Amino acid sequence: MTRKRYETVVRADVQKVWRFHSNVSALVLLTPPNRRLRFDPAEIEVTDGATHRLKFGLGPFWMQWDAVISDVVAPARFRDTAIKCPFKSWTHLHEFVEHEGGTKITDTIEYEPPFGIFGGLLDKLIISKQLDQLFAFRHMITHQQLS
Repeated sequence: MTRKRYETVVRADVQKVWRFHSNVSALVLLTPPNRRLRFDPAEIEVTDGATHRLKFGLGPFWMQWDAVISDVVAPARFRDTAIKCPFKSWTHLHEFVEHEGGTKITDTIEYEPPFGIFGGLLDKLIISKQLDQLFAFRHMITHQQLS
């Protein structure tokens, strides 16, 4: 199991940050332009037990990503746990804490890459770096939208 943590501070109150991040349609903004994203609008609320169904394009391929929302404590945190995704396992804890006139956003990811030992090698060579780039992009967009 690999654990990664990404943090940033934005100049916006925690309620505004919560409203932005708890709206699944914000994922469109938070998805890099080289990846395409589609989501099922039927269940877009961030509430305990909600299932978010997404498809994202990576190169010529579309991948399914279904995640169950849990541990919702507005405006402090929520967790999404993938029940169908390219990873063997994936959990993303979103946390929002007031911090020096703004809000500290912490994204904690715990995941296991697919493909066993080969997946471990893929993680070292590609996956980990792509996650770092993805969350750098997400935090940049969050700053643009909220600061």
